[in-house]
Amino acid sequence: MKNYSDFLKDFEKLISINSVKDAPEERMPFGKGVNQAFNEFKSICSRLGFSVTDYDGYFGEFSVGEGEEVGVIGHLDVVPAPENGWNTPPFKLTKKNGVFYGRGVSDDKGPLIVALYALKELIADGAILKKKLRFFIGLDEESGWADVDYFLTKNTFPKYGFSPDGNFPVTYAEKGPNSIKFFIPYDGKTFTMVNGGTVVNAVCDYVTAVGKIDEDLLKKYGLTHNGSMIISHGKSAHGSKPELGVNAIKPLLGYMNEIENGRFNNAIECLFNDKYGITKMGNETGLATLSPD
Repeated sequence: MKNYSDFLKDFEKLISINSVKDAPEERMPFGKGVNQAFNEFKSICSRLGFSVTDYDGYFGEFSVGEGEEVGVIGHLDVVPAPENGWNTPPFKLTKKNGVFYGRGVSDDKGPLIVALYALKELIADGAILKKKLRFFIGLDEESGWADVDYFLTKNTFPKYGFSPDGNFPVTYAEKGPNSIKFFIPYDGKTFTMVNGGTVVNAVCDYVTAVGKIDEDLLKKYGLTHNGSMIISHGKSAHGSKPELGVNAIKPLLGYMNEIENGRFNNAIECLFNDKYGITKMGNETGLATLSPD
């Protein structure tokens, strides 16, 4: 990359912005952080010679070239970054052993800005584009795609395109998520509160409960406590790959189950031991996964 130093500065700036979806404000349908990231990206585009069409703060687009349309779509919003479980600051671009760390480095600020700089370099080198390239900037990919829904009330997408958001070199299909709520009947006598998890598509890495303390069982399940508050630590990962994380719910539920003489057996069997064989279902793209988050 010829302009690597400029790229690195822009990359660092984008990562520093906490673009987790927040309460909407005027012309900021996804909150201040997402809007700030969008404004920064528009500024970068302008400096590189691209004029972005802003669809009322929901979505962005610019195009170059002529001919058959091809789309490039990425996004600037990110999933929440819990305080626990980070070895580097989530909103500071950090390089360790040749690898960049930070929320959005790979999903999807990094790939999106790499695509932008690659396009700029092609044009600067005199490449003649034989197609019309439409470059899309999404702002609600992590939370429901309201950005795309709004855009489609104003415009249409090309028939063909790709998204620099996934594993190299090419991913042709993506898991379809199904978010299901489970309710566990409970009288609330021994345990009065359970709280944890951040979003439905990230492995729960921290959960607490208020209730009966049994030091031996706490040690058995690797739990700690602060007074009557029981604490379970895990390791976050994307919900599509739960095997890369450590779910903090499981040991806490095991502890509660022993205290309550098996009351939560069915919950554990369904959610963690796959009682209904969900992870045996699949097609040519692979098997389904189960991630109680």
